[in-house]
Amino acid sequence: MQLRVTIVALGLTLLGAPAARAAEKCGPHQHVAVESNDEEGGTVKRCVCDEGWDAGGPGAPCRKVKPTGKPTPKKG
Repeated sequence: MQLRVTIVALGLTLLGAPAARAAEKCGPHQHVAVESNDEEGGTVKRCVCDEGWDAGGPGAPCRKVKPTGKPTPKKG
């Protein structure tokens, strides 16, 4: 009986680990964004730059946005 409880507890611990690791994978000045995926009917977690920070392309680190006279477009 105690072996079953141990196995179940270990399984629940391992299932919760990927969700915790998702937040750890984001780099500096990034946070996890959860978006719905209508094609597959689930959600997708990805790292996005914090406000005031921008990446130079996919996989690039976030860097501070230099203020310009142009307003930044809002993402919708």
